[in-house]
Amino acid sequence: MRSGYCSLCDPYRRQSKRAKSMNKDKVAVIRNERGLAMLLALMIIALLACLGIWLISQSGSALKITSAYQRIEETFHLAEGACWLAVRAIDNESISLPATFAMTDVTPSASDAPFLHDNQPFPPDDRHRITPQIQSSRDFYNTTPPPGWMLNWQGAYGFYKSFYLGIGQADIKMPSSKGNARSVLYNLVEKATR
Repeated sequence: MRSGYCSLCDPYRRQSKRAKSMNKDKVAVIRNERGLAMLLALMIIALLACLGIWLISQSGSALKITSAYQRIEETFHLAEGACWLAVRAIDNESISLPATFAMTDVTPSASDAPFLHDNQPFPPDDRHRITPQIQSSRDFYNTTPPPGWMLNWQGAYGFYKSFYLGIGQADIKMPSSKGNARSVLYNLVEKATR
């Protein structure tokens, strides 16, 4: 033996039979691949389930966004229709200008223009409501005739310009927790009259 050599301290000393069999068992367990396919299949199923849940939640939020956008478009178009009803009334009805300089509601009464009453239901159901309005002011009156309109001008019977603000409002009733969807449009109308 070498001098200063201790067989107890030698890391390469011979192992007992029992230690050798334990190491072989450990290596055998590590090399045993039974159950690995089932573990991989369970992991893939769990991953696909998480992906499916995420896709379902995304499609639900996309559906909410689409229905909100549809409601916005629907109220906008209803408000535009109400605004055009106000323009029609300005065109066809004789609306007198107010005496004050403040903006005043000059909408004709429901008996004069039955299509102009407030909060009227609009088909297809009772949830849709439109309100056309007409506002004006004494400031919106101009005695200068429009260019080219002075033909046959005879003093007090000349043409003048008056301006009106046509307002169209639309509401769609929603569940009470969400309030109503509302759009309001304004249209400035110039009318040449005698």
